[in-house]
Amino acid sequence: MKRNVRYLLFLLFVPLLAACDQPTDASLSFTDVPIRVNTSVEGGGSTYTVGDEEAWVGEELPAKLFFWHEGDFNTLKNTSETNAPTPYFTYLMNDAITSFSFADSRWLDTGHPYPENPDKTEAYVYATGYAPRTLLKEDETSGFRKLTVTETDLQKVAHCDFLSCDARSEQTGSFEKPFGNTADNELQFRHLTSKILVYASRHETITGQVYVRKVKATLTLNNANAKNDKFHVPSVIEWTDAASGTNTEWGYQVTDTSPLTDGLTFQDNTDDMIMVLQDKRIDSCYVCQPSDVKTTAVDLSVTAEYSYRQDFSSPYEFTWSGTNLPIKALDENGEETATEFKPGYVYEIYLKFYKTGVIVTAKEVEWEDGGIHYVPVYPPGT
Repeated sequence: MKRNVRYLLFLLFVPLLAACDQPTDASLSFTDVPIRVNTSVEGGGSTYTVGDEEAWVGEELPAKLFFWHEGDFNTLKNTSETNAPTPYFTYLMNDAITSFSFADSRWLDTGHPYPENPDKTEAYVYATGYAPRTLLKEDETSGFRKLTVTETDLQKVAHCDFLSCDARSEQTGSFEKPFGNTADNELQFRHLTSKILVYASRHETITGQVYVRKVKATLTLNNANAKNDKFHVPSVIEWTDAASGTNTEWGYQVTDTSPLTDGLTFQDNTDDMIMVLQDKRIDSCYVCQPSDVKTTAVDLSVTAEYSYRQDFSSPYEFTWSGTNLPIKALDENGEETATEFKPGYVYEIYLKFYKTGVIVTAKEVEWEDGGIHYVPVYPPGT
């Protein structure tokens, strides 16, 4: 009997020892809590995946993040300061920004702890950043305040979005109040470009008669005689207090661009057939138009592989072109107005193929679902 009592007492004692080893909130130190953040792209980010090996294409971008002590963050926002402050630490993302959204409850663990304040008060950390980190180089003199696009192939640049994570007071965290408690302090990136997206489908009249694939479209601005009336892509991005036309946030804006002499090229390199009455995404490009480029009408050249056989055993090349196609939208009063290519907006072009031509329609949308303005666009004289 005595053996049984001793044995039971030992079992009761073991859990008590184990409980003493568990950390409590009071025993946690600053080094026990790494900074973890959520990241997203304004407007919902990417709506497609192009493959892991090309995860940076389009909006699927990795970013460079900067985390700041509170005092340095306040200095950062003052553009009159000639010497930029040094961040608490920087972090290079390898995964896409949209991989760590608050809505999906996915965290980016930076592995860096929250700083400890000697006064034992809350030591806040703020965050900023830019994307894509793979195509932007920081200036030797100005550092992160001035970024230069390193890619010389402008068609590759045109296939990549550029983003700014602005300086916002909401994007803050501390040991006592970590990042990610609310959706407000999710690190949100803002588009610096306009997105042009091309879709294709087959007209119902050629069902079972003509098959289409490998669509290629070239888009140029119509006013070819004007020196600067071309599509442009970013070449220099700078930190400024005039980062956005819709708010007073501090962040990046494009300060210099490069013109695309040959326009934008949209190409479907797959062997997938274009379906009837079902839009297939062909390609997307991203532009940043200088303020003095007012042309909105475009010229469009289209090629595709046609076949009378579904297996494309007897293909032939189809070509079509349209000139002076106006890209328009509807304002709040329902009145038709010419639009500029605005950063943060998407300009969708739909190509509907039939036997002898193409029907083109276009619509302007915000970079998220909703607010669609739909206007048919046809070649002059049709």
